[in-house]
Amino acid sequence: MDGGKAAGSKGPSLFEDEKQPRRHITRNGVKFQRKMLIGVLAVIVIGGGVVMYLSSKSEKVVSLDNWQSDRVISGDWKDSLELTASAELQDSRALSMPEKGTLSALLVEEGDVVSKNQVLAKVEPYDLPDTLTTARQNLASQERALEKTRTTYLFTVRQAEQDLKTAQRELQDAQKAQDLQQKRKGLGSASDDDVASAQSKLDTVSDKIAQLKLQGEQNAALNQLSVTSAEADIQALKDNITELNRRIALCTVTSPINGTVLQIATEAREKGLLMAQYASILTVGDTANSLLKAKLPETNSSQVKKGLPVTITTDSGAFSGTVERIGALALTDTTTYGTYLDLYVRPGNDAPALRSGASASLTLNLGERSGVLLLKRGAWYAGSTQDYVYVVQGDQAIKTKVSLGSATTKQVEVVSGLKAGDQVITSSYQAIAAYDTVSLTGTKSN
Repeated sequence: MDGGKAAGSKGPSLFEDEKQPRRHITRNGVKFQRKMLIGVLAVIVIGGGVVMYLSSKSEKVVSLDNWQSDRVISGDWKDSLELTASAELQDSRALSMPEKGTLSALLVEEGDVVSKNQVLAKVEPYDLPDTLTTARQNLASQERALEKTRTTYLFTVRQAEQDLKTAQRELQDAQKAQDLQQKRKGLGSASDDDVASAQSKLDTVSDKIAQLKLQGEQNAALNQLSVTSAEADIQALKDNITELNRRIALCTVTSPINGTVLQIATEAREKGLLMAQYASILTVGDTANSLLKAKLPETNSSQVKKGLPVTITTDSGAFSGTVERIGALALTDTTTYGTYLDLYVRPGNDAPALRSGASASLTLNLGERSGVLLLKRGAWYAGSTQDYVYVVQGDQAIKTKVSLGSATTKQVEVVSGLKAGDQVITSSYQAIAAYDTVSLTGTKSN
């Protein structure tokens, strides 16, 4: 009975005792994981909220002190473009040492006005005079040698003529002797040997004459070769002397153009200094033929054409000019103009001479328009590539995308993005350019 009771009892068995703790442990682990997940989510939510709060707060922490503003107005716009230009000479010549040597005379100073072919300096060449003397001596020697060759040949020819005349007389005598032996043989007073001997002598004399003529032809050919070679050497010496004379003549340095002495090399001022060939002496520029070069903002390039009148202002006053040409290559200048083209202006006849690098102001009249949106130019304006402004809305300034056009020293054309009456910050954007919204709690200056 005890055994049956034990078997039928509902009390925990050995196996049940082992299962109960495992189920209890599993429930506790799930609860712990859930708590951890909830905690992590809470941290994420709270952190994100803090970041969003700080981010939204950081956008409004910037405050402008001494800021200025102005309203966009609608008015008449005179399209005049003001640019700064510098003079570039169209013709300048750098004059150098024609030969190695020293400057024996420097006849001008910087700033002197000179005319074409005017003597500017004289050079004493280092070795050209001695070379020229040697060349002339060689020429005289070669000419004497040629004359000797011709004279020798003349007497050789005369001697050959005399020898030929003598041989021809011998030939006549040998022919007579041979004819005589033939007659004597016919009369029976001469043998065959006598006739053969006379014929042999005749043949010998004939061969001698042929040899003399051949020698004469050879002498003539050799003489011609000698004369041709000597004449070629003489001509080469004459050419060399001509070149040496030309080089020596170039040692008198003259101005190639009408112009002004722009610069004299430091070495050229030192008397007696031995200077290398092609070392710089001075520079002459045609100051009456200069162009003014300026940077034309690309936004204005369509308004400027060749021949457009330009007012040029220098320290000497104002005078006229015209657009000569516009460069085809777009360049970048982030400090002032953004993208620009090179603009070249030709000064008018009333313009004074301009030195290379001289500065001038250019005013280009591009026409007039009405109903143009205008904004006062100030520290806010960074050039034609600027594409935003800060528009005042209550106690804030909102960064607003705009398109700007032409500009003068006082106003900027607003092409799009604003309307008449909009109030815009006109003080510097340097400290606020990274913000879309700016607080205007600071002091506003007049």
